Amino acid sequence: MDIDVEYFVFDDPGAYGLKITAKRYTSRSRANNKGLTLLFAHCIGSHKEQWEPVIQRLFQVQETEAEVHRIREAWSFDWQSHGDAAVLNHNLLKDRTKCVCELFSSSYTQPGWGSVYEWTPALAAFIRSPRMQGHRIVPLGHSAGAAAMLLTTKEIPPSTFAAMVLIEPTIVTREVFNSELEDRMSAMDFSVAATSSRRDVWPSRDEAF
Repeated sequence: MDIDVEYFVFDDPGAYGLKITAKRYTSRSRANNKGLTLLFAHCIGSHKEQWEPVIQRLFQVQETEAEVHRIREAWSFDWQSHGDAAVLNHNLLKDRTKCVCELFSSSYTQPGWGSVYEWTPALAAFIRSPRMQGHRIVPLGHSAGAAAMLLTTKEIPPSTFAAMVLIEPTIVTREVFNSELEDRMSAMDFSVAATSSRRDVWPSRDEAF
């Protein structure tokens, strides 16, 4: 199926002037105002494009479904400190003293914090926006993206969503998290080191692939 892809930049609703980047995917051949609107959020160290193979496949397999079960449109978002958003927000992020891995801070409005608690209000603002009025919304999140999507229900009634898909959600109580804190922080440090060592420049496209 042919899919149209549009690129968007939104203002973060927070006080620090950050930007949110997103892509919208729609079927080029089938206009559909009755179907589902899918909203995708990625994991730590990734970006909105990680979902593109999934989105393409979902558009392909929906062809035989009733119109109400098809995809109206799909959106995929970059965390403010990831992907294209990280490039746009570079100057605002470079002086931050704390990192995106401090996931359990509820002080997302405090300068220097970049946890999912900062991403969540931006996602919630998009969901509440006039752009989503009349849409049957299904959030889908992987890992930290799942946590961010779930946290939107603190700001938005769960009835807003037709369903919610959480993949490998990083969701535990503080008590459980603290009970194995050393192991969890070790795993987090490994993820940070692996992400930090990734290349983002290659001599050619062929070498990159």
